[in-house]
Amino acid sequence: MRPYEIMFPPRRNHDRRPTRTGNHRQQTRFSELLADVIKRYQNRAIETAQVIEELIAMAKKFKEAIGRGEELGLNNDELAFYDALANNEEAVQLVLDQAETLSAEWG
Repeated sequence: MRPYEIMFPPRRNHDRRPTRTGNHRQQTRFSELLADVIKRYQNRAIETAQVIEELIAMAKKFKEAIGRGEELGLNNDELAFYDALANNEEAVQLVLDQAETLSAEWG
């Protein structure tokens, strides 16, 4: 063992920060909402009480978003996949085209 390893032991895998998983689209949307509230507060467009009200409303939206996956019977990864698919017009059109092709072949 080297002398500096006594004072600074090597990091283990459990010391690493967890990777972000989940619904990137939803995370981005909520980050944008929070940034907007902060910007308006810093620009003195809204008062502290309004910030708190908006943060409470955002918390309710977070809770609804979490419950949405549970209601649909989807885990976080599945919900993220379908959200990404729904927000990509080309992907939606591709799925619709494939569905028409399959129904024509089977119908």
